[in-house]
Amino acid sequence: MTQKQQADRALVKQHTPHLKHITGGFVLSGITAPHIKGLDMAEQCRAALEQGVELLAQQGHALHDVTHILCTVADAENFPSCFPVFRQFFPSISPIMTLMWLKDAPSSQPKIIFELVVQEEVAEAQEEDYAF
Repeated sequence: MTQKQQADRALVKQHTPHLKHITGGFVLSGITAPHIKGLDMAEQCRAALEQGVELLAQQGHALHDVTHILCTVADAENFPSCFPVFRQFFPSISPIMTLMWLKDAPSSQPKIIFELVVQEEVAEAQEEDYAF
């Protein structure tokens, strides 16, 4: 199997949303539009975030609880078309956003894949001064 075939398989595997518990929170990965055929970048972004809303609700959370978003995009040129969608879904918060561009993604793959991180606030550690 070539490296390109392995990468394509990894992308397909990513498209099934899954939940991973981490210390103090969880990560929802592989969030895409349920159907991508005929949808432009902004429409895929909107549909994926709508799915993210449903998945977060199943965990008792909402988008305002998201602390970090990882966006994997196959169409960097049209990514700015998603900005109004982000403003609609995140009107009062600004989670950290990381963008990863897949330059040679096949056209059959989603144009955008999300990973949503919910990290609970942890009590601040008490500061101590140490002399070195």
